[in-house]
Amino acid sequence: EAGFMIGYLLFTVMLSAYILGTVTILVVKADERSKVYRERVALLTAFSKDNGLPDDLFKAMKEHLEVTFHLDQVSDEEVLAIYPTAIRRKALRHLYLAPLRNCYLFKNCKQRFLDALLAECRVEMFLPGVNVFIEGDVVNELQIMVFGEVHVRSTV
Repeated sequence: EAGFMIGYLLFTVMLSAYILGTVTILVVKADERSKVYRERVALLTAFSKDNGLPDDLFKAMKEHLEVTFHLDQVSDEEVLAIYPTAIRRKALRHLYLAPLRNCYLFKNCKQRFLDALLAECRVEMFLPGVNVFIEGDVVNELQIMVFGEVHVRSTV
């Protein structure tokens, strides 16, 4: 009976140590990620103070940092980068082919062209009220709105 109790106590101590170790690892990994976020916010704050950025610009930059930080975990590029081209193509078709076909510019395009276009595309998120382009900007990208709305303003 004493041998059984010793064995049982050793088992429970080992199980408790395993559970505690696993929880500790999970907490440390989450803390490493939040550490990166805190460092980026500190860098942004120092940059803002050093360069005398207006408060509204600093706030917009901080909000954008927060959004991009939370979306970094699930970006298409990170997830699909390890897969072969055929699998990436199928996933991108599933996600973005319908919105691309609904775009007037690409209505009658061939599938191969759309696949090539999808392979080069990237997803960007914008907060409400953010100026994506300002009149006079030199632009070398094509922006396609998939979700949301755009307000176009002109000074002409």
